[in-house]
Amino acid sequence: MEDVMLLILILSGFLSLPSSSEFYLVNERRTWAEAQRHCRENSSDLASVHHDGDSRRLLMAAGRSGDSGRSAWIGLFDESTVWKLSEDASLEVNTDSLDWMKEQPNNFAGSQHCLYITQTGILNDFFCSTPFHFICYDDRNASRYVLVEVKLSWSEAQAYCRGRHTDLMSLRSREEQEDVRRSLKWAGNVWVGLYRDPWASWSDGSASSFSDWKATQPDNQGRDRQCAAVLLHTGKWVDENCREEKPFFCFKAETKLKRLKMTMRTVADMNDVEIQQQLLQQLRAHILLKGLKVSRMFWGKIQKKEEEK
Repeated sequence: MEDVMLLILILSGFLSLPSSSEFYLVNERRTWAEAQRHCRENSSDLASVHHDGDSRRLLMAAGRSGDSGRSAWIGLFDESTVWKLSEDASLEVNTDSLDWMKEQPNNFAGSQHCLYITQTGILNDFFCSTPFHFICYDDRNASRYVLVEVKLSWSEAQAYCRGRHTDLMSLRSREEQEDVRRSLKWAGNVWVGLYRDPWASWSDGSASSFSDWKATQPDNQGRDRQCAAVLLHTGKWVDENCREEKPFFCFKAETKLKRLKMTMRTVADMNDVEIQQQLLQQLRAHILLKGLKVSRMFWGKIQKKEEEK
């Protein structure tokens, strides 16, 4: 039997990670989109707030500008036209791909993030905690669609379908809506497997896990509030119409160069550029999942003296 030589290589990758951010207030009135463009052209991006420390630093950056009621844009926004599929959260459907009730979806009170389908086959967004009948999808069933006439909240219906079938039924197009309407008959409204993840990301692409909303916010008053602003006298957040003109916070990221050392046992030729690129792509995806931003990664060689340390 031919012996296989195991290569043991020590490689270094370099990546730039944000270590801290400098917030500053721009006292020029701009819409949210104009503010975003200004920040990206002149620093890094609109401000991202990820913990209480960031909130305190925003107020410090506001200085004496914190008169009562005044607010300034930050980088948080609500992608109101994109719906996720219960069966795969990485898949998305745009509002324009589906048929809706008149003047829907409207995200009433800023709290309607789940969809039901009416008995006529059109959609509406509604409060996820409301109990409705629901439709499961079952890839083991010839008919595929299973109407469940038990009233549950959206999340309870999702758990039921996943436990007994495949998942809540998802819709990707008007054609699928029509197919369901022809395949099943039901009375009233029934949950389907489409939902929104509100206020999920910041302008710089980072995920939103921290929030500091003012009481009763966000409320989507006027049904047109998809951008967040911070009250300069309290630091609390409010939702606003993105077309309003306000001062805004930018941030300038300070970065540090980090070196990663890895020891790998492999039969692959690590001098192969294609293999190196595949590994870099996998590392980049893993780091992004951790909520970190990567500006550059590359392979470098370690000198023999450094190896022996």
